[in-house]
Amino acid sequence: MRSEFFTIVYNGQPWIRGQAEFLRQLEGVDWRWHVVEGLAEHVKDTAWCREAGGRLPESGKKTEPGKRSLSTDGTKEFLDGLKKELGEKVLIYRPPGAEPWQGKKAMIDCFLPQLEDGCLLWQLDVDEFWKSNQVRQILAEFEKRPERTAGWFDCDYFFGWDRCSSRPGVFGNFRGYEWLRVWRYQKGDSWGSHEPPALMREVEGGKRENVGRLHPMLQKETRARGWKFQHYALTDRAQMEFKEIYYGHRGLIAGLDEVEKAGRNEPLARTLFPHIRDKEIGVARTLRTFWKKATEAFQPGARAEDARKAGTVPVAQMDIRGEARFAFDEIQAGQPASILMIRADRIGDQILFLPFLASLRKQMPFAQIHLAVPEDVAPIYRLWGEVDRLHTFQRDEGHRGAGYRNKLLERMPGHFDWVILPAFNGEKLSYKLASRMEAKRKVGFAGEFRGVKARHRSSYEKIVGEKVPVPNPDIHELEKYRLLLRHLGLKPEIDPPKISLGGGGGSHRGGQKKSNPRIILTVGTVNPIKEYPRWAEVVTSLSEKLNPEWVLVGGKGEKVPQDLRLVLPAEVRDLRGQTTLEELAQEITQADIFLGVDTGPAHLALALGKPTVVVLGGGDYGRFFPYGKARVVMRPMDCFQCHWECRYDRALCLDEIPPLEIVKAVEEALKS
Repeated sequence: MRSEFFTIVYNGQPWIRGQAEFLRQLEGVDWRWHVVEGLAEHVKDTAWCREAGGRLPESGKKTEPGKRSLSTDGTKEFLDGLKKELGEKVLIYRPPGAEPWQGKKAMIDCFLPQLEDGCLLWQLDVDEFWKSNQVRQILAEFEKRPERTAGWFDCDYFFGWDRCSSRPGVFGNFRGYEWLRVWRYQKGDSWGSHEPPALMREVEGGKRENVGRLHPMLQKETRARGWKFQHYALTDRAQMEFKEIYYGHRGLIAGLDEVEKAGRNEPLARTLFPHIRDKEIGVARTLRTFWKKATEAFQPGARAEDARKAGTVPVAQMDIRGEARFAFDEIQAGQPASILMIRADRIGDQILFLPFLASLRKQMPFAQIHLAVPEDVAPIYRLWGEVDRLHTFQRDEGHRGAGYRNKLLERMPGHFDWVILPAFNGEKLSYKLASRMEAKRKVGFAGEFRGVKARHRSSYEKIVGEKVPVPNPDIHELEKYRLLLRHLGLKPEIDPPKISLGGGGGSHRGGQKKSNPRIILTVGTVNPIKEYPRWAEVVTSLSEKLNPEWVLVGGKGEKVPQDLRLVLPAEVRDLRGQTTLEELAQEITQADIFLGVDTGPAHLALALGKPTVVVLGGGDYGRFFPYGKARVVMRPMDCFQCHWECRYDRALCLDEIPPLEIVKAVEEALKS
């Protein structure tokens, strides 16, 4: 039996892309997809939209011939490309002259002549998603039971990307008229209406009957068999803006804003969206509506519940870049639907953490990844992108005040499948936040707590139920992440950190070398013992040999030694404390080389793929540097790995590095 899917669509991104991915997974199923593109005028069966205050959006008005009602968000071009790829499996219908269709019934009438007698007809709204195994099972049921004429289904009705209602008998699953989605089609059947969908058939005596009411499978049966779809009707902002205009629904964007602020609360959807209240409570002036209004506090309703906590793993997910992805495979037993990772450390540690996140994302496409980090390092993840939800906080405020931490926690979901504390160097704030989270697993390292009192360490260690042992605390951080992946039951696949700025990267010279290179220089660190005292000699030598453009970067308040000030040229660009992380990344990409000590910007330069020379001491040698393509200049000593508890009156491993060795490393890096 052939499955004939049909979709009517206008500005259907990103959903139309997800539907194409879904259909590609229907191996072994004989299917075709009928896509009807364009806007419908508010006439005939769609006239109710005008009566509710709806209107055509500006792009649907009669302005430019040939583009009057077709999509403007790339849907048209996507469909044309898909047609070239899949051929006759995809049939596209557009109105003559691209004028608006005369109601939605006219849209679904246009493909009926193409259908085979006895096919299974599926209404596949662009924001409704099934899984391939459900389609196969439903198809098999109709083949086994020829008396079945139609199928009614419940859905997970989404409010935003993370919340949904699955409850029957309330908005989103009113079983009297939601959701008729499958019909056994016979030649001669025709549509009586689209809203609601009614496929009509002539029966004995010439009477026309609704096929969906003849011998259907009803929601109670289909739900019991796991045949429930996901409906993203109130999810995407562009989608909500369109529905406010086209359908006349009020307050959709305002309601979505409230959903995103709900945190651990699960509000009634009707308190956020006026049209849902109209459906659940009613607007007619009847005794029944009066009673519902009087007892509204006790009336059942759809709630914006945490989808993953309720057991629903969303097919459609969106990351912090606003990019949607779709995952249709069944989640494997034991894999989490949601993961929270908390770390309150600084730039370099966060950048070294990116490969772990990348491996996690690759191996767990279903998992929604939450990250709680200080605001000053959050731009790293916005540049990198592959995090679903980012929760930011002020590091100092978090350490100082329980009230501040409580407000932060109220904005976050309270339940995750996994909570991970991925920093080997444990610190108090991450553990305090983790202690307030519910999770099936809480995982961290059996790591260090430098600067944390023993009595506090004991209480923090109890927060983590699973501790990953590390045989040698001085192994590289990337090796520690391999151990963490193994503990989680994943492949220990770790590559060096990588950040791409898209079109914003590249040298300021367009890839051409010049005699005077641009050098990014950073000389200050959070820990003064890591600073190199002979930068003036390095800068003097490089200025004489290369006449470079100097750009000084670093944090606010980081000092430049007086002898270095005297030798830096007057035209040096001093950007210390004046750039955001995004701006710093742009500066680094536009330079020819990065030169500095063991500090966050050096890690950023390496992640951006910039030639990097690092002047490195031995306090934590091999733990953070070297890695990747960094050129490390150092003085080996038998006291390496002292953790900066130096036995000498000064750090000889840094102080006695000859400046000419640094100059030589820069010259070699520029030539490579």
